[in-house]
Amino acid sequence: EEADTELYVEQKASEAMVATAKA
Repeated sequence: EEADTELYVEQKASEAMVATAKA
């Protein structure tokens, strides 16, 4: 469903933010 895709995108965005914060 679309909800799953949105969750996936949101999770990836969060991971990217964490990676940027760690860098």
